[in-house]
Amino acid sequence: MGNPYYRIRNLTAYALAAVCLALPHVATASEEPLLPQVWRTFTTRNGLPDNRIRTVQFIDDAVWVGTRGGLARLEGDAFRSWTQADGLPHSDVTAIDVDPATEDIWIGTWGGGIARLTAGRFDVFSQINAGMAGNLVFDLLVHDGRIWAATNAGICSYNPIDNTWELFLERRMNQPQVAMTDLCANGDELWATAWHQGFWRFDPQRRVWTRVDALTATDAAMTEPAGVSATESALFVATQSDIARRLPGQEWQRQPIQLRTRDAFVHGVAGGAESTTWLATNAGLLALTDWDSRTWTVIRDAGDNVGSTVRVIRDGMPDESLTTGAMIPDNRVRCVAIREGDLWVGTVAGLAHGTHPVPLSKLEETGVTAGRTVERAVKATNAHAQQPAAYARHRSRAPAAIAIFGPRSKTVALPGSEPRKRVREGRADLLAVQLALEAVNAQGGYRSESPFDLVTTSVGYGRYGWGTPEDDFMAFASYANVMGIVGRVGPNDHIVGAVAFETELPFMNVVLDRGFQAPAIDNPWVFQCRGDEPRQHRQFLNHLIDVRGLKRIAIVRSAGAEPLRHLDWWRSHAIERGYRPVVDLTWPTDPANVDATLATLRDRKPDVILAWPDAAAAAAIVTALRDAGMDQVFVGGKPIVDTAFVQAAGDQPGEVLALYAAPRRADTPSLERFTERYGERNVIGGVRRKPDSRAYASRAATEHLLTAIDEAGADLDAVAKRLRTMSRSATGEAHFEKLHEPTTVIQAVLEDGRWAFRPVK
Repeated sequence: MGNPYYRIRNLTAYALAAVCLALPHVATASEEPLLPQVWRTFTTRNGLPDNRIRTVQFIDDAVWVGTRGGLARLEGDAFRSWTQADGLPHSDVTAIDVDPATEDIWIGTWGGGIARLTAGRFDVFSQINAGMAGNLVFDLLVHDGRIWAATNAGICSYNPIDNTWELFLERRMNQPQVAMTDLCANGDELWATAWHQGFWRFDPQRRVWTRVDALTATDAAMTEPAGVSATESALFVATQSDIARRLPGQEWQRQPIQLRTRDAFVHGVAGGAESTTWLATNAGLLALTDWDSRTWTVIRDAGDNVGSTVRVIRDGMPDESLTTGAMIPDNRVRCVAIREGDLWVGTVAGLAHGTHPVPLSKLEETGVTAGRTVERAVKATNAHAQQPAAYARHRSRAPAAIAIFGPRSKTVALPGSEPRKRVREGRADLLAVQLALEAVNAQGGYRSESPFDLVTTSVGYGRYGWGTPEDDFMAFASYANVMGIVGRVGPNDHIVGAVAFETELPFMNVVLDRGFQAPAIDNPWVFQCRGDEPRQHRQFLNHLIDVRGLKRIAIVRSAGAEPLRHLDWWRSHAIERGYRPVVDLTWPTDPANVDATLATLRDRKPDVILAWPDAAAAAAIVTALRDAGMDQVFVGGKPIVDTAFVQAAGDQPGEVLALYAAPRRADTPSLERFTERYGERNVIGGVRRKPDSRAYASRAATEHLLTAIDEAGADLDAVAKRLRTMSRSATGEAHFEKLHEPTTVIQAVLEDGRWAFRPVK
């Protein structure tokens, strides 16, 4: 269960025999969702070694739990726990399974390889003493007498009878990275998910893993996996946008996930045969209670001792909503499992157990009961008195520290290859990070209380040259004061991206150019410093409002993360100025729906239309606006400053502007000081070396991270939230406000079929 999505464990056959007792059998649109009425939350007060739940597994009649602090098993009303003091190779338990032939318990850990609990002792299998490829175990599965482990260096398969190992998809320098993160058995089939690389299936005859790009011939490639789960009668797969199931003898069924929170991220899926299917997300617990009518139920902790909220969405439209007593202790749900009518929900603040399912209307009538039994109802106003406070991962404040991750390759270079250049470009510049740290410390450091520290380590190479670079993440997480990492992960660095997600430390990505293309899905723990761009958007919008008098703002969005980011910067600053956009809509891809969009724009009467499409899409929007008699100023970005737009927009495009920011000047005082210090500390052969784009990017990323830590404090989740806000808000890149001089902002103006460039004052 320990994948980057904290994969919800596939349910074994004997554990699912009574699932229908808890969930409706092929519900119809008229049937109500069934939800547990009786809830109890287990925490460290009940014997758990840690409140951060990683995985839940049913073995015989016992409930086993993996946490960030160790292994636990429910015995009566309390948990018995095992930690490193008891022989676990690492306290972070990511996966649990059992060998039915021997009753040995197999445990996957995040940094210590695999442990086998047998006869009261732990046997350890790792890179040092066994044939494992990596010590960071995303998931573990016992199938057909073999132990399968998805690690940060490939899939390992172990035969305990003859003590032999088999490796699959192991890391090689000359092959694309494949980061397997989730394992599932569906009868005789073995399925897996890979970070940003879709779903995979094992071919036992050829003994190879092959990628399943699409479920059917008409499906698009499923490249954003969130988990895979199996029951006796169905196989379930989930992406960040869809959920699919395959019933025996039937075709795949697929539904879009109804999760409308922008920062929501699906961690995994747990199927309930032909009834409810559950999803764990960082924005609450979701249940697809009826596939035919697309009925979803969203359970969220309401916070502030209010209880929980239950919202029903039917066919994409909100239908019912109510407030109940507390169900789950935190909305950051990491795993969920079902057995015999019981629902177990693992969060970052404890393990919730829900029983006694009732229809939604009955739940509203009787309320939610908290405690061991149905002895008394707990009102919504005091429900949280029975629950732990929302969990925050606080760390030691003084001295706060950041770490630097520099991928290294231990593969021997072949003659004629150029590995040194590739490795150098794939890491942060250590000197630039040090200089940025020193500059911030000279201004007082962390909250003017103590200087920031810098942690550098090579755990993967410290023991006989063994290990993998990602082992450093495990070491960084073990430090009490490390609040974030500076490094580089590219769109094809699947292993580093998956490990960064699993480790949950804020990671500032050193991006060498603005044309960097992010992966298909955003990693919620990896952030990119956008430098001066948000402030450039703010300055340009101020020009439109104050100089041009364009105060009724319309935002027209197009597909892609990059347009979303730029328009969010403009929107946030417009709201801050008191000019909330009169309309914020998405330009339709279907030409048949354009008239309705134009009618909405005409009705709202904007002065200016802000968009960030490419040249072809911008030309189509401008042409449609002018043909409809709308003459508002159209504002785009650098992508439209192209001859292709001029040719496609026609002879009468009207007034068209674009934000065309000038490159950062190298003669500003702050950059001059940085360049001078860099040269003084980097002298080779008597010649001072100048910083390159990698050094400037490393410096900016470090300042960005230090600013977020200084503002958010010693809570890792608060730091991540601050970084997320900084990347979205036009006023968020605060470190540039404090440490840098602004660059000149250039606007491109379309005049007589040609682009003219003028500074914005």
